[in-house]
Amino acid sequence: MQQAITGDLGASDQSLPPAQSKTAPYPWILHPVIDILFCCGGLLWLLLIPLFAGLKVDANLALFGFIMLNVLFSDTHQPATLFRVYASARTRAKVGIPITVAAVIVIALGAAALFSVPMAIIGLRVTFTWAVQHVMAQVYGVALIYCYKRQYIMTNGEKRTLFVLCNTAIAYAIIRMWTIPMPPGHLYNLDIPSLAPLPYWLLFAARLALQCAVVAFVFMVVRKWIKERKLFPLPALFTVVTALAATTVLPSFIHNGTMLVIAGAFIQNCFHSCQYNVVTTAYFLKEQGLPEGVPFSKIATQLFTRKALNYYGFLVVLGLTLNVGVAVALTLVGFQTAAAVVYCTSMHHYFSDALIWRMKDPAVRKLLVA
Repeated sequence: MQQAITGDLGASDQSLPPAQSKTAPYPWILHPVIDILFCCGGLLWLLLIPLFAGLKVDANLALFGFIMLNVLFSDTHQPATLFRVYASARTRAKVGIPITVAAVIVIALGAAALFSVPMAIIGLRVTFTWAVQHVMAQVYGVALIYCYKRQYIMTNGEKRTLFVLCNTAIAYAIIRMWTIPMPPGHLYNLDIPSLAPLPYWLLFAARLALQCAVVAFVFMVVRKWIKERKLFPLPALFTVVTALAATTVLPSFIHNGTMLVIAGAFIQNCFHSCQYNVVTTAYFLKEQGLPEGVPFSKIATQLFTRKALNYYGFLVVLGLTLNVGVAVALTLVGFQTAAAVVYCTSMHHYFSDALIWRMKDPAVRKLLVA
Protein backbone atom coordinates (compact mmCIF):
# COMPACT_ATOMS: atom_id res chain seq x y z
CA MET A 1 0.00 0.00 0.00
CA GLN A 2 2.66 2.53 0.83
CA GLN A 3 4.00 2.54 -2.71
CA ALA A 4 0.65 3.93 -3.79
CA ILE A 5 1.94 7.27 -2.56
CA THR A 6 4.35 7.40 -5.47
CA GLY A 7 3.43 4.54 -7.75
CA ASP A 8 -0.12 5.57 -8.55
CA LEU A 9 0.21 9.25 -9.31
CA GLY A 10 1.01 8.77 -12.93
CA ALA A 11 -2.04 6.69 -13.67
CA SER A 12 -5.32 8.25 -14.61
CA ASP A 13 -8.24 7.15 -12.51
CA GLN A 14 -9.98 6.35 -15.73
CA SER A 15 -7.53 3.48 -16.19
CA LEU A 16 -8.22 2.02 -12.76
CA PRO A 17 -11.61 0.67 -11.70
CA PRO A 18 -14.13 1.44 -14.44
CA ALA A 19 -16.48 4.24 -13.54
CA GLN A 20 -19.35 2.44 -15.21
CA SER A 21 -19.38 -1.31 -14.60
CA LYS A 22 -22.10 -3.90 -14.41
CA THR A 23 -20.89 -5.00 -10.99
CA ALA A 24 -19.63 -2.26 -8.71
CA PRO A 25 -16.76 -3.14 -6.36
CA TYR A 26 -17.59 -4.03 -2.75
CA PRO A 27 -17.35 -0.62 -1.01
CA TRP A 28 -15.62 -2.02 2.08
CA ILE A 29 -12.37 -3.93 2.46
CA LEU A 30 -13.60 -6.60 4.89
CA HIS A 31 -16.76 -5.40 6.62
CA PRO A 32 -18.22 -2.00 7.62
CA VAL A 33 -17.63 -2.48 11.37
CA ILE A 34 -14.19 -4.04 10.91
CA ASP A 35 -13.14 -1.32 8.49
CA ILE A 36 -14.31 1.60 10.65
CA LEU A 37 -12.69 0.21 13.80
CA PHE A 38 -9.50 -1.31 12.51
CA CYS A 39 -8.79 0.35 9.17
CA CYS A 40 -10.13 3.91 9.34
CA GLY A 41 -9.00 4.76 12.87
CA GLY A 42 -12.05 4.08 15.00
CA LEU A 43 -10.14 1.98 17.52
CA LEU A 44 -7.57 4.73 18.05
CA TRP A 45 -10.25 7.33 18.73
CA LEU A 46 -12.12 5.00 21.11
CA LEU A 47 -8.97 4.45 23.15
CA LEU A 48 -7.99 8.12 23.13
CA ILE A 49 -11.32 9.28 24.54
CA PRO A 50 -10.63 8.00 28.08
CA LEU A 51 -7.15 9.53 27.92
CA PHE A 52 -8.30 13.04 27.02
CA ALA A 53 -11.40 12.78 29.22
CA GLY A 54 -9.15 12.20 32.21
CA LEU A 55 -10.75 8.87 33.04
CA LYS A 56 -8.71 6.57 35.23
CA VAL A 57 -7.82 3.23 33.70
CA ASP A 58 -6.38 0.35 35.70
CA ALA A 59 -2.66 0.18 34.92
CA ASN A 60 -2.60 -3.61 34.73
CA LEU A 61 -5.60 -3.66 32.41
CA ALA A 62 -4.01 -1.01 30.19
CA LEU A 63 -0.73 -2.95 30.06
CA PHE A 64 -2.54 -6.18 29.21
CA GLY A 65 -4.50 -4.44 26.45
CA PHE A 66 -1.36 -2.87 25.03
CA ILE A 67 0.44 -6.24 24.97
CA MET A 68 -2.50 -7.95 23.27
CA LEU A 69 -2.74 -5.20 20.65
CA ASN A 70 0.97 -5.58 20.06
CA VAL A 71 0.75 -9.36 19.66
CA LEU A 72 -2.36 -9.36 17.47
CA PHE A 73 -1.60 -6.35 15.28
CA SER A 74 1.87 -4.84 15.50
CA ASP A 75 3.85 -8.07 15.68
CA THR A 76 1.80 -9.64 12.88
CA HIS A 77 1.81 -6.86 10.32
CA GLN A 78 5.50 -7.24 9.43
CA PRO A 79 5.22 -11.03 8.90
CA ALA A 80 2.19 -10.32 6.71
CA THR A 81 4.57 -8.61 4.29
CA LEU A 82 7.02 -11.52 4.42
CA PHE A 83 4.17 -13.95 3.78
CA ARG A 84 3.05 -11.94 0.79
CA VAL A 85 6.59 -11.87 -0.62
CA TYR A 86 7.60 -15.48 -0.16
CA ALA A 87 4.28 -17.38 -0.18
CA SER A 88 2.98 -15.72 -3.34
CA ALA A 89 4.80 -17.16 -6.35
CA ARG A 90 3.96 -14.11 -8.45
CA THR A 91 5.24 -11.63 -5.86
CA ARG A 92 8.34 -13.72 -5.15
CA ALA A 93 9.21 -13.82 -8.83
CA LYS A 94 8.85 -10.03 -9.18
CA VAL A 95 10.53 -8.69 -6.04
CA GLY A 96 11.90 -11.66 -4.13
CA ILE A 97 15.56 -10.96 -4.97
CA PRO A 98 15.75 -7.26 -3.95
CA ILE A 99 13.77 -7.95 -0.78
CA THR A 100 16.09 -10.81 0.14
CA VAL A 101 19.14 -8.62 -0.51
CA ALA A 102 17.58 -5.95 1.72
CA ALA A 103 17.13 -8.59 4.43
CA VAL A 104 20.85 -9.40 4.31
CA ILE A 105 21.68 -5.69 4.62
CA VAL A 106 19.43 -5.08 7.65
CA ILE A 107 20.77 -8.22 9.33
CA ALA A 108 24.27 -6.80 8.90
CA LEU A 109 23.13 -3.46 10.33
CA GLY A 110 21.52 -5.25 13.25
CA ALA A 111 24.70 -7.21 13.92
CA ALA A 112 26.68 -3.97 13.94
CA ALA A 113 24.21 -2.43 16.40
CA LEU A 114 24.77 -5.37 18.77
CA PHE A 115 28.34 -4.26 19.29
CA SER A 116 27.86 -0.49 19.07
CA VAL A 117 25.53 1.59 21.22
CA PRO A 118 25.83 4.65 18.91
CA MET A 119 24.93 2.42 15.96
CA ALA A 120 21.87 1.15 17.83
CA ILE A 121 20.75 4.71 18.64
CA ILE A 122 21.19 5.77 15.02
CA GLY A 123 19.16 2.76 13.90
CA LEU A 124 16.34 3.70 16.24
CA ARG A 125 16.29 7.32 15.08
CA VAL A 126 16.27 6.29 11.42
CA THR A 127 13.43 3.87 12.10
CA PHE A 128 11.33 6.43 13.98
CA THR A 129 11.82 8.99 11.20
CA TRP A 130 11.06 6.54 8.41
CA ALA A 131 7.98 5.32 10.30
CA VAL A 132 6.25 8.68 9.76
CA GLN A 133 6.58 8.36 5.99
CA HIS A 134 5.51 4.71 6.16
CA VAL A 135 2.33 5.45 8.10
CA MET A 136 1.19 8.36 5.91
CA ALA A 137 2.08 6.60 2.68
CA GLN A 138 -0.10 3.69 3.71
CA VAL A 139 -2.92 6.10 4.56
CA TYR A 140 -2.70 7.57 1.07
CA GLY A 141 -2.95 4.10 -0.42
CA VAL A 142 -5.91 3.09 1.75
CA ALA A 143 -7.73 6.34 0.96
CA LEU A 144 -7.30 5.61 -2.74
CA ILE A 145 -8.66 2.09 -2.27
CA TYR A 146 -11.86 3.47 -0.75
CA CYS A 147 -12.13 6.04 -3.54
CA TYR A 148 -11.78 3.37 -6.21
CA LYS A 149 -14.15 1.00 -4.45
CA ARG A 150 -16.80 3.71 -4.29
CA GLN A 151 -16.03 4.87 -7.83
CA TYR A 152 -15.07 8.34 -6.69
CA ILE A 153 -13.17 9.17 -9.85
CA MET A 154 -10.46 11.79 -9.34
CA THR A 155 -8.50 13.60 -11.99
CA ASN A 156 -4.73 13.51 -11.74
CA GLY A 157 -4.84 17.05 -10.35
CA GLU A 158 -7.33 16.09 -7.64
CA LYS A 159 -5.32 13.02 -6.77
CA ARG A 160 -2.19 15.13 -6.59
CA THR A 161 -3.93 17.37 -4.06
CA LEU A 162 -4.39 14.39 -1.74
CA PHE A 163 -0.83 13.30 -2.49
CA VAL A 164 0.55 16.73 -1.53
CA LEU A 165 -1.52 16.75 1.68
CA CYS A 166 -0.04 13.42 2.79
CA ASN A 167 3.48 14.44 1.86
CA THR A 168 3.34 17.81 3.59
CA ALA A 169 2.09 16.01 6.71
CA ILE A 170 5.10 13.70 6.44
CA ALA A 171 7.46 16.65 6.04
CA TYR A 172 5.93 18.57 8.95
CA ALA A 173 6.01 15.59 11.34
CA ILE A 174 9.61 14.73 10.49
CA ILE A 175 10.84 18.34 10.64
CA ARG A 176 9.09 18.77 14.00
CA MET A 177 10.80 15.62 15.24
CA TRP A 178 14.19 17.10 14.35
CA THR A 179 13.46 20.69 15.42
CA ILE A 180 11.90 20.65 18.88
CA PRO A 181 14.37 19.28 21.43
CA MET A 182 12.93 16.62 23.67
CA PRO A 183 14.32 15.74 27.10
CA PRO A 184 16.56 12.69 26.72
CA GLY A 185 14.61 9.44 26.98
CA HIS A 186 15.53 5.96 28.18
CA LEU A 187 14.42 3.23 25.82
CA TYR A 188 15.48 -0.37 25.26
CA ASN A 189 18.33 -0.05 27.75
CA LEU A 190 19.61 2.93 25.78
CA ASP A 191 19.82 6.58 26.77
CA ILE A 192 18.43 8.34 23.69
CA PRO A 193 20.03 11.81 23.55
CA SER A 194 18.08 14.90 22.58
CA LEU A 195 18.93 15.94 19.04
CA ALA A 196 17.25 18.82 17.20
CA PRO A 197 19.60 20.33 14.60
CA LEU A 198 17.00 21.94 12.32
CA PRO A 199 16.14 25.67 12.60
CA TYR A 200 12.72 26.76 13.84
CA TRP A 201 11.97 28.75 10.69
CA LEU A 202 11.91 25.47 8.79
CA LEU A 203 9.26 24.13 11.15
CA PHE A 204 7.16 27.27 10.69
CA ALA A 205 7.45 26.91 6.91
CA ALA A 206 6.45 23.24 7.11
CA ARG A 207 3.43 24.10 9.28
CA LEU A 208 2.34 26.79 6.80
CA ALA A 209 2.73 24.35 3.91
CA LEU A 210 0.61 21.78 5.75
CA GLN A 211 -2.09 24.34 6.49
CA CYS A 212 -2.15 25.35 2.80
CA ALA A 213 -2.35 21.68 1.78
CA VAL A 214 -5.32 21.14 4.12
CA VAL A 215 -7.10 24.17 2.66
CA ALA A 216 -6.40 22.95 -0.89
CA PHE A 217 -7.74 19.50 -0.06
CA VAL A 218 -10.92 20.91 1.52
CA PHE A 219 -11.38 23.16 -1.52
CA MET A 220 -10.96 20.16 -3.84
CA VAL A 221 -13.53 18.10 -1.92
CA VAL A 222 -16.09 20.92 -1.77
CA ARG A 223 -15.55 21.89 -5.42
CA LYS A 224 -16.04 18.30 -6.60
CA TRP A 225 -19.21 17.98 -4.55
CA ILE A 226 -20.64 21.24 -5.94
CA LYS A 227 -19.58 20.52 -9.51
CA GLU A 228 -20.23 16.76 -9.74
CA ARG A 229 -22.35 16.05 -6.64
CA LYS A 230 -19.75 13.49 -5.56
CA LEU A 231 -18.76 13.41 -1.90
CA PHE A 232 -15.28 12.25 -0.90
CA PRO A 233 -15.82 8.76 0.57
CA LEU A 234 -16.32 9.03 4.33
CA PRO A 235 -14.10 6.01 5.18
CA ALA A 236 -11.28 7.61 3.19
CA LEU A 237 -11.87 10.98 4.89
CA PHE A 238 -11.96 9.35 8.34
CA THR A 239 -8.68 7.58 7.55
CA VAL A 240 -6.94 10.77 6.42
CA VAL A 241 -8.21 12.88 9.34
CA THR A 242 -7.13 10.21 11.85
CA ALA A 243 -3.67 10.04 10.33
CA LEU A 244 -3.24 13.82 10.32
CA ALA A 245 -4.34 14.02 13.95
CA ALA A 246 -2.06 11.16 15.01
CA THR A 247 1.07 12.34 13.23
CA THR A 248 0.83 16.13 13.50
CA VAL A 249 -1.52 17.03 16.39
CA LEU A 250 -1.08 14.34 19.05
CA PRO A 251 2.74 14.81 19.32
CA SER A 252 2.14 18.46 20.29
CA PHE A 253 0.72 17.28 23.64
CA ILE A 254 3.81 15.23 24.50
CA HIS A 255 6.93 16.80 25.94
CA ASN A 256 9.05 13.81 26.87
CA GLY A 257 11.22 11.76 24.55
CA THR A 258 10.28 8.38 26.01
CA MET A 259 6.56 9.23 26.08
CA LEU A 260 6.72 10.33 22.46
CA VAL A 261 8.05 6.90 21.50
CA ILE A 262 5.33 5.23 23.58
CA ALA A 263 2.70 7.38 21.83
CA GLY A 264 4.18 6.31 18.52
CA ALA A 265 3.86 2.67 19.55
CA PHE A 266 0.24 3.33 20.57
CA ILE A 267 -0.53 4.78 17.14
CA GLN A 268 1.31 1.88 15.53
CA ASN A 269 -0.76 -0.73 17.39
CA CYS A 270 -4.18 0.93 17.27
CA PHE A 271 -4.14 2.44 13.80
CA HIS A 272 -1.33 1.62 11.40
CA SER A 273 -0.76 -2.07 12.13
CA CYS A 274 -4.40 -3.09 12.38
CA GLN A 275 -5.10 -1.12 9.20
CA TYR A 276 -2.37 -3.05 7.43
CA ASN A 277 -3.72 -6.36 8.72
CA VAL A 278 -7.22 -5.60 7.45
CA VAL A 279 -5.94 -4.92 3.94
CA THR A 280 -3.43 -7.80 3.81
CA THR A 281 -5.95 -10.30 5.19
CA ALA A 282 -8.48 -9.29 2.55
CA TYR A 283 -5.76 -9.52 -0.10
CA PHE A 284 -4.73 -12.98 1.12
CA LEU A 285 -8.28 -14.33 1.05
CA LYS A 286 -8.90 -12.95 -2.43
CA GLU A 287 -5.57 -14.18 -3.78
CA GLN A 288 -6.20 -17.66 -2.38
CA GLY A 289 -9.67 -17.57 -3.88
CA LEU A 290 -13.02 -17.30 -2.11
CA PRO A 291 -15.19 -20.44 -2.10
CA GLU A 292 -17.58 -20.81 -4.99
CA GLY A 293 -20.72 -18.78 -4.41
CA VAL A 294 -19.11 -16.42 -1.88
CA PRO A 295 -19.01 -12.87 -3.31
CA PHE A 296 -16.51 -10.25 -2.18
CA SER A 297 -19.30 -8.58 -0.19
CA LYS A 298 -19.29 -11.68 2.08
CA ILE A 299 -15.52 -11.86 2.50
CA ALA A 300 -15.81 -11.29 6.26
CA THR A 301 -17.53 -14.69 6.58
CA GLN A 302 -14.18 -16.29 5.71
CA LEU A 303 -12.28 -14.77 8.65
CA PHE A 304 -12.88 -17.78 10.90
CA THR A 305 -12.30 -20.49 8.34
CA ARG A 306 -9.41 -22.91 8.81
CA LYS A 307 -7.48 -21.21 6.01
CA ALA A 308 -7.75 -17.74 7.54
CA LEU A 309 -7.05 -18.92 11.10
CA ASN A 310 -3.98 -20.88 9.98
CA TYR A 311 -2.75 -17.82 8.12
CA TYR A 312 -3.18 -15.48 11.07
CA GLY A 313 -1.83 -18.03 13.52
CA PHE A 314 1.32 -18.28 11.41
CA LEU A 315 1.68 -14.49 11.49
CA VAL A 316 1.33 -14.42 15.29
CA VAL A 317 3.99 -17.10 15.79
CA LEU A 318 6.40 -15.54 13.30
CA GLY A 319 5.80 -12.06 14.73
CA LEU A 320 6.51 -13.19 18.29
CA THR A 321 9.64 -14.97 17.10
CA LEU A 322 11.04 -11.98 15.22
CA ASN A 323 9.98 -9.19 17.56
CA VAL A 324 10.19 -10.87 20.96
CA GLY A 325 12.08 -14.15 20.71
CA VAL A 326 15.13 -12.73 18.95
CA ALA A 327 15.47 -9.83 21.38
CA VAL A 328 15.02 -12.05 24.45
CA ALA A 329 17.55 -14.58 23.19
CA LEU A 330 20.16 -11.92 22.45
CA THR A 331 19.56 -10.24 25.81
CA LEU A 332 20.04 -13.54 27.64
CA VAL A 333 23.47 -13.96 26.09
CA GLY A 334 24.48 -10.49 27.23
CA PHE A 335 23.84 -8.00 24.41
CA GLN A 336 22.78 -4.59 25.77
CA THR A 337 21.24 -3.32 22.53
CA ALA A 338 19.32 -6.50 21.64
CA ALA A 339 15.84 -4.93 21.73
CA ALA A 340 16.91 -2.07 19.49
CA VAL A 341 18.15 -4.55 16.90
CA VAL A 342 14.58 -5.74 16.39
CA TYR A 343 13.87 -2.41 14.70
CA CYS A 344 15.91 -3.65 11.75
CA THR A 345 12.88 -5.76 10.86
CA SER A 346 10.88 -2.54 10.67
CA MET A 347 13.30 -1.02 8.16
CA HIS A 348 13.07 -4.17 6.05
CA HIS A 349 9.28 -3.99 6.28
CA TYR A 350 9.24 -0.36 5.12
CA PHE A 351 11.44 -1.17 2.12
CA SER A 352 9.49 -4.30 1.18
CA ASP A 353 6.15 -2.50 1.33
CA ALA A 354 7.43 0.06 -1.14
CA LEU A 355 7.90 -2.74 -3.67
CA ILE A 356 4.90 -5.01 -3.25
CA TRP A 357 1.98 -2.54 -3.09
CA ARG A 358 1.80 -0.88 -6.49
CA MET A 359 -1.61 0.27 -7.65
CA LYS A 360 -0.27 0.45 -11.21
CA ASP A 361 0.15 -3.33 -11.13
CA PRO A 362 -3.14 -4.64 -12.63
CA ALA A 363 -3.08 -7.84 -10.55
CA VAL A 364 -2.53 -5.96 -7.28
CA ARG A 365 -5.10 -3.32 -8.19
CA LYS A 366 -7.70 -5.94 -9.07
CA LEU A 367 -7.46 -7.66 -5.70
CA LEU A 368 -7.25 -4.44 -3.63
CA VAL A 369 -10.24 -2.81 -5.29
CA ALA A 370 -12.55 -5.82 -5.83
